Amino acid sequence: MVTALDMVAPGDEVVLLDGVYNQALMIYKGGVEGAPVVIRAANTHQAIIRTPYDRLARVLASYVTVRGIQFDGAQTGGNRGAVRVGPGDEVYNVARPIHHVILENLWVHHTRAAAICITSGEHDVIVRDCLVENIGYYEFWGEGFYLGHKTDPSQTIYNIDIYGNTVRGFTENGAECKKFSRNVSIHHNRFYNQVLWADYGGDPARGNDGTITLDGHSNSAYNNTLYNNKCGMAAFVIEPEAGHKVYNNIIYDGVAPGSNAIRMKNWSKSWPSGQYPSSQVYSNTFYNLVDHTVGTLDPSIMVVKNNVGINLEGNLENVVCTGQIFTDCDNGDFRLVAGSNPIDKANSAPYSTVDFDGKVAVGTRDAGAFEFNGATPPPPPDTTPPRPPEGLKVTKITAN
Repeated sequence: MVTALDMVAPGDEVVLLDGVYNQALMIYKGGVEGAPVVIRAANTHQAIIRTPYDRLARVLASYVTVRGIQFDGAQTGGNRGAVRVGPGDEVYNVARPIHHVILENLWVHHTRAAAICITSGEHDVIVRDCLVENIGYYEFWGEGFYLGHKTDPSQTIYNIDIYGNTVRGFTENGAECKKFSRNVSIHHNRFYNQVLWADYGGDPARGNDGTITLDGHSNSAYNNTLYNNKCGMAAFVIEPEAGHKVYNNIIYDGVAPGSNAIRMKNWSKSWPSGQYPSSQVYSNTFYNLVDHTVGTLDPSIMVVKNNVGINLEGNLENVVCTGQIFTDCDNGDFRLVAGSNPIDKANSAPYSTVDFDGKVAVGTRDAGAFEFNGATPPPPPDTTPPRPPEGLKVTKITAN
């Protein structure tokens, strides 16, 4: 595998045949605009990278697509980020920053710590249609997606698109944006069955933050579904006065401790007052959580409004948001029924003009993630990946 990856040129495709590869996938050579290097499994998830005591993958070149590969940490592997775009804090002799990378339809599981990491100045990265599960076995840091750098502004990541993924059985945050991240979009994902590290045998004194935690600035989380999560602080932990937007999400069936539904981050404020606009949390639906309050809120720097199931003025409180107002909450369908309390209740901004299903609001917007009488959305765009150009050199690799 190493030899083939060293031979690639722009526009080439490397195909991993079915089998178990007991070495990390290290990608040092990439493509150019219009001619990426593609590394993919011949059959989806049947090429397995398994390294119980090492990294699982590093993408250290730009214009690279990695598709359809299974990454198995065997509980102890995948240290310092199982699958990482860019070098992180590791030392490699590569051109930086890494950019224009696509990770798609990967299966990352049973890692000792975080699954997919982007932390060292990378930009224009897409992570889509991946399955991430059972992560954080041997370290407290079991994030599904760990995004951004904690302390170094020169390592700011930006233009990161995380969508269409399923993340389950994670111990820390499903997705976490650190201080030096911006323009990160987390949308149309499912996050569920979050656990505490103690559930994997770790320290019972270590909790976790939220299911989605947004630091940095100008990041967004929308059209995600969060359920059956054992979050320590809240479903959403949000840096205030950072221009974040959280909307059109569905959050239900929370598990203890879950101290709040939403928590404003109130320790080590990231940005000087007035540098960025207030963060906003609006047009979300919360149902059957341990707690439906907003923690440590300062409304002058974070706006929480027009949500369903939030016990705060400007939102519909949990007590009036019973199961009868939804189509089938037992099966996760929170579309509104006729006469529901949220209808026409979002009569002042902020609110989303398009709902979870893509329906456009007609007249006064309804509170929460769904619009009862919205206009039918246009057909969705074609997201089928383009066919590779003709005349590629294809290298097939076996596990032996």
